[in-house]
Amino acid sequence: MKKISFILPIYNVAPYLQQCLDSILLFLQKGHQIILVNDGSTDDSFSIIKRFIQKNAGKDIVYVERENGGLSAARNSGMEKVTGDYIWFIDTDDRLNNTAVQILEGNVLEQDVDLIILGRIEEFSNKSIYIPKQLKFKEYDSGIQYFEESIKQGAYRTQIWDKLFSRSLIEHYHFRFEKGLIYEDMFFMLQVLVNAKRTITYPLYPYIYNQMNTTSISKQVREKDLDILCFIEMADNYVDNHSRQITKNSLPYNLLIFNWVSTCLLNKYAKLSYTNEDALYIYEKARKHPIYQRAVKICMHNAVGIRRKVFAWLITYFPSLYKMVLIFAIWIKNIIK
Repeated sequence: MKKISFILPIYNVAPYLQQCLDSILLFLQKGHQIILVNDGSTDDSFSIIKRFIQKNAGKDIVYVERENGGLSAARNSGMEKVTGDYIWFIDTDDRLNNTAVQILEGNVLEQDVDLIILGRIEEFSNKSIYIPKQLKFKEYDSGIQYFEESIKQGAYRTQIWDKLFSRSLIEHYHFRFEKGLIYEDMFFMLQVLVNAKRTITYPLYPYIYNQMNTTSISKQVREKDLDILCFIEMADNYVDNHSRQITKNSLPYNLLIFNWVSTCLLNKYAKLSYTNEDALYIYEKARKHPIYQRAVKICMHNAVGIRRKVFAWLITYFPSLYKMVLIFAIWIKNIIK
């Protein structure tokens, strides 16, 4: 039986931690590994961890305690302890549901697969949303083949926690998360997709993404959000040096850049930029970045769907109008949700 190593970075998540741990307990009982990385928690997280370890003595639990260094550093510490064939990253304010164990059924894990892509359920206070809406079993010869198809269909997801990664792939290329930067999943996933061979999508929605956490950053002005621009520069350099199939001028790659910057920066700061000078600085720095502008031009002249093409055209020729239309579109989207 092939084994999964679950990596759980823990930092001040006491209200959610027990539920998260309990959701993985069945895997632990079946011989899989749980790596708990306490990233300098100052709340009651350690007490919850201690009780869980004591209650499950003799099981494959690895505990790592470290000074607070951020999510990337915590995940990296956990990756040094992996013994399983697959790695599954779990954020500890989220959890798995009771369908998760179905990944052990059949022979999915027994196949020679570099990347297994699952679905997730985004849980709000009044509803749950399945992402993506439809997910079928499909095999791809490479991660790039999956990426090119999914990005064009609007189904590509950057997050790592609804995916299982082959340990051999991670170790062969020594992939790690960039320390000190937020949005760390983006570059990590790009590296994996460029190098992954056999990739599958599997019709299972085991991951519950907690959208009820009251600590919202959607209205916070953070210069740290500009880390996105660091990542697109790193991404350009990476595809230049490590990819023959994806280039800086390929449409799928530039659609990815367009989506990254638009979703993480422009969508957030468009409205804030009218009343906050720091927000305006972030918004304009993102809009004028040469890599983003290249992506906009490529999207404007290629088949990327009417909505993206219109937004690319507006931000190029009528940036003030673009901002107003974007704010209105986000407002409508929130109402529909």
